[in-house]
Amino acid sequence: MDNGPKIYTSKTQLIEDSKEPNFVSLTTFKPIKFIDFEWEEDEREWQGNFQKNIQQKDLFDERGGEGDADTVDKLPYKFYYKFEDEDGKMSRLMIED
Repeated sequence: MDNGPKIYTSKTQLIEDSKEPNFVSLTTFKPIKFIDFEWEEDEREWQGNFQKNIQQKDLFDERGGEGDADTVDKLPYKFYYKFEDEDGKMSRLMIED
């Protein structure tokens, strides 16, 4: 009987299940304890070829996305959250989405 999606509270178990034979890729991770939210300054401009890769067309304009591509502005900060899992393991992960 399936009880719905698994919610992980152990980062170690989640990493282990992401490998063969389970190959878990999309799941929910719920830390036991939220420790902190941090940010730090970052470069103000896109570096190297990355700028070319992040150009996006506006799909919602009257040109139907066929016009010139706009470069997405870079947010000049990096954001992180720190947490503890059920095993007492502390982690600091960057928020990338």
